[in-house]
Amino acid sequence: MKRLKINKNGFTFIELLMALALISIVFIPVMNMLSVALEQARVLSDLSTARTIAQEEMEKIKNLNFTVEQLIKQGDQWTPPLNQPGIKLNNSQWRALRHIQENKGPLKVWVKVYKEGDLNQDLRLANPLIEFVTLCQDLNW
Repeated sequence: MKRLKINKNGFTFIELLMALALISIVFIPVMNMLSVALEQARVLSDLSTARTIAQEEMEKIKNLNFTVEQLIKQGDQWTPPLNQPGIKLNNSQWRALRHIQENKGPLKVWVKVYKEGDLNQDLRLANPLIEFVTLCQDLNW
């Protein structure tokens, strides 16, 4: 009587199921980590763009060489103005607000940068992505 030979070179169904389960247990956290990393890269890119725009606006204030009275007279200004399209950088529209805050001491000048999609109808409720502040005072020699 001849014995049947069983081929033991392949995988059984249980072994395949265990391998797939192990791969899925490892694969899901890796995919989650990848999606979080992509989101953080987008946020950092937006912050870097906003920082560059804010620095440019601060340089404009410095280079205008205005007195405190002239800055107060100009008041708050949007760059670009609200009736024009925003600055297009990194596939997004951006706006910067130069806000003048009068107080007893030196004049505070705020530069706030907004992503176009973050601006509401009521601009006072909008949250800037980044904001810088500087103090301005006339120097009498």
